Amino acid sequence: MKTYQEILDERTLMRRAASKKSGTMPIPGSEGAARKDVSRAGFRRKGPIQKPEVEKSGTDVPIWVRTHKSPAEYAAHITKQKHKEGDKIDVKALRKQLHKTGATKDSEVHDITVGSPKSKVKEPGQRARQFVGALKTVAAKMKEKKGVATNTPTAISSGGKKRKRSDEEGAEQRGRIYKKLGMGERDPKTGVQMAKLGEGKTFSQFLEEAYLIEGRRFVSKDEAQAKLDKMSPEERDKRVLRNSGANQGGWGTKLRDSLKKQRKRRSQRLNPLTRDELESHAKRTLRKNPSELSDIALDREEDARKKQRAAKKRLTKKTGIKHVEDHIQPLQQDKRRPENRQRFERLSPGDVESNLQVTSEPKNLRKGSKLPKKGQRGYGTTRSGAIKRRLDKAQRFSDRLDSLISQVRKN
Repeated sequence: MKTYQEILDERTLMRRAASKKSGTMPIPGSEGAARKDVSRAGFRRKGPIQKPEVEKSGTDVPIWVRTHKSPAEYAAHITKQKHKEGDKIDVKALRKQLHKTGATKDSEVHDITVGSPKSKVKEPGQRARQFVGALKTVAAKMKEKKGVATNTPTAISSGGKKRKRSDEEGAEQRGRIYKKLGMGERDPKTGVQMAKLGEGKTFSQFLEEAYLIEGRRFVSKDEAQAKLDKMSPEERDKRVLRNSGANQGGWGTKLRDSLKKQRKRRSQRLNPLTRDELESHAKRTLRKNPSELSDIALDREEDARKKQRAAKKRLTKKTGIKHVEDHIQPLQQDKRRPENRQRFERLSPGDVESNLQVTSEPKNLRKGSKLPKKGQRGYGTTRSGAIKRRLDKAQRFSDRLDSLISQVRKN
């Protein structure tokens, strides 16, 4: 007779263990949950969830642009992030929103996150200007990209007793700002706004539309003149029409006294080449006859500046458009870092011929005080480099002059 233990052993051997198919191991955690949600919503994708390419920019206001290869990758990534935070997103509503925006299965999705200002500025207008300045860096990048731009507006609200609005109300308020800038309606189910890049009024037009945030827009010359005509005669005599360029809002009126002070400040920042600088550099680099070479270099510099001024007048008369001498590298340092002003002015090439170019005034106003980018003329030019370039030209001129004198003496 079989014992109880033997009967249990036989039944254990007869029971077949459940087999698992190869490659169907369940994925635990947020990634597994995200993959299930995405597949149920109708997104077709394979493999693990890919991390996007991240571009970070901005100083006072940080900005991140995360580029996903396809809408499916974007949906999987944000769904995974939501699961990590213990939250969920309506993936089906997100898929419909992408379809309405015009995204295809191969469209790139650029998810833009705009942070809150890091500075301690309390004045709302200044904080708004910082916010606009940060968005300007996104504008150029977005104009070059194709696909879909997305953004999830969030509220910036203080906690505790000072809190006056809910996070949802704050997100809706910020969403209305982005809508003015070209983004679509904020979907209440997903909390996301979208815009198709490269077609019509889109998120890529921040540079032109950003003035809506701080109540600024481009003012034409006729509008500014009409505003000036409405003033009293005494006030009108104190002011003058000025064009500040497209980046600063266009035309406006400025006080004559403030313009005089501005010219004085700019003249103090002008640092043309001096004889002492040229001679000191020539001595350090062990050039022959440093005193004579510096005199020649200074004379050649003045001649080159006279030619530029003559070219400016000639082009103004020929085209009918005012031409100016534009500094390739600006003379003034960035106002956000005043502690580096003296160092910048020592390194900057300054008011020298090699740092000047003759260009039209409208083009110069559009350019503003921007440093040249890598690959452009004037990038990386320093004061020492400008002095060396002028001394090299003076040395070649001196050598040619000596050779001509020697030939004349031989003949």
